[in-house]
Order: sequence, then C-alpha cells, then structure tokens
Amino acid sequence: MNKLKQHYTTVYAVAYSSCGSYLAAANNYGSIAIFKLSPLLEYDENTQLEASQKYPFYSFSAHSGPIFSLASTKQLIISGGVGELTLWKWSDVKRKEKKPVWTFFIPQGESLTKSEINSIENEGIIYAGCGDNKIYCLDIIKQTLLFVLEGHTDYIHCLDLGSSSQECISGSEDGTVRIWDGRKGGTAIHVLEPHKHQMASRPEFGKWIKCVALDSSDDWMVCGEVPIYACGTFDFLHPVRNLQNLK
Repeated sequence: MNKLKQHYTTVYAVAYSSCGSYLAAANNYGSIAIFKLSPLLEYDENTQLEASQKYPFYSFSAHSGPIFSLASTKQLIISGGVGELTLWKWSDVKRKEKKPVWTFFIPQGESLTKSEINSIENEGIIYAGCGDNKIYCLDIIKQTLLFVLEGHTDYIHCLDLGSSSQECISGSEDGTVRIWDGRKGGTAIHVLEPHKHQMASRPEFGKWIKCVALDSSDDWMVCGEVPIYACGTFDFLHPVRNLQNLK
C-alpha cells in the first residue's frame, strides 16, 4: 500500500534546516520526511550514492490531512495543515522522535484549507496567512495568539517580512498585495493591485498573487508575474515577462 501511495504523493512544501544539512518535505498525506543533505552535497561524478542515501532517514505523520506549508528556524520546524499549525523541534526529529511542541488551532477549524507561514526568528514570532483571509501573529515562546491582520477578501497565498521585522507583506487570491505594520493588529497600511496596471494585467491567468518578496534592504518588492515596486513610494515600476529583462 505504501508503494502505491508513492505514485499519488504530492509534495506541497519544503524547508531547510538553518545549518543547511537537512531538508524537510511535507506532502498531501500529512507526512513530513527528513532528508540528510550532506551525502548529496559531497556527491560528484566519481561518487556512487548508496540507495538509502536517496531516501529520507526519518518520516513521520504530522497532520491528519495535507500539509500546505513549512517554515524553519534554528530550533523549530513549523507545519501548516488544515485548520492547525504545529511546531516541532529539529533536535527531536534528528533523533527520530515525534514530539509536537505546540499546536495552534485556527478558530475557523476545517474551513481553513491553506496556510502560508513566515517567522521572525530572533523574536520568536510567526505569521500565518490562512484560507479564512486572515493573518495570525503568534508568539511561539509564550505559545499564544498576539493579534490578527484582516482585510483580504480571499485566501492568502504568500507572506514575506521586512528585514526590520516591522513590515509584513501578503499576497492573496483577491489580487491584492497588502503591506501591514507587523508590530500590531489592524488594517493594511498600503494596498497594491498589480492587475489594474495594464502592463502587469494577465486576464488569461487571473489576478491572484502567488508570491511576494522583499530585497535585503527593503527598498524593492517583487510580486506575482512579476511586477516590481519601489517600497519607499509603492510606485509600480515594471513587469518582468522574461528573466533576461533583469540583466
């Protein structure tokens, strides 16, 4: 049966350990597989990998349903399933021990179908954008909900955090990119709608925003397919249709 399931397994999310030696992969069956990367990183054309090195050294059932997102800190793996987020210690899974640290249940329960997670590691804070159109800010040290960011009208695909930890950027199925004050709850400070710009409009695909990212200086933001904004003024600059345009 397990061999049969492999033919129907979809990996929804991956996350690297902070040391770069491990990779966690989550699938539609609610399992997390942990791979050792060191044999692969040392691999060259003259090296023959053992069969066991191609497979996870540890796999465990983390959720009863699909896992849609993973995030990683120095100490934790955070997995987002249907209606819940669960924290696991890297030190435990490296010892092949399944010990959930904390599970946060989204108030809407099973109405939550997707989640996207990002974290401020040095402050012990995680942000979870969910299928109920909300972003939940959680203190993983105190294991409590801090506040909720509301304003999107459809589920959230992606999150990114500014390097100063003061901004939270979200992209949604509703076609908007929202910039929030990541230190408190409330409505968005800025709302961007790339699909309303003629050069960035893509009616054949829809207006949804699948990904957002800030550069290390927080001066530039890219989103969707792929408009670029100047973060100081949030002016639309240019869509990138071909990566050669970035040269």
